[in-house]
Amino acid sequence: MAGPLGTSCQWNGLDQSARIEIQVIRSVSFWSVPTEGLGLSRLAGIGKDAYVIEHQGGWKAAGLLESAFVQVLVSGIEQGKQVAERLLVDTLPRVR
Repeated sequence: MAGPLGTSCQWNGLDQSARIEIQVIRSVSFWSVPTEGLGLSRLAGIGKDAYVIEHQGGWKAAGLLESAFVQVLVSGIEQGKQVAERLLVDTLPRVR
């Protein structure tokens, strides 16, 4: 568990160069979408709103639900953008 109040899980690669973090934020009041940034693209058909963007040397994918949102951070992984998007798609339906 990581993040504020245990809101996320984090996995590190064996050599600590790869990392995945998935965080569920249970207040949509903190949701925001960047207006610009490298690799920024909106993800249609995922939750109420979703996007992916380059983030601190890796990728961040985020998706908005009715009363929560999910952020996925991926770094040090080949095809990090696709991995972040896939983890977001797989995680959103599991949030209750």
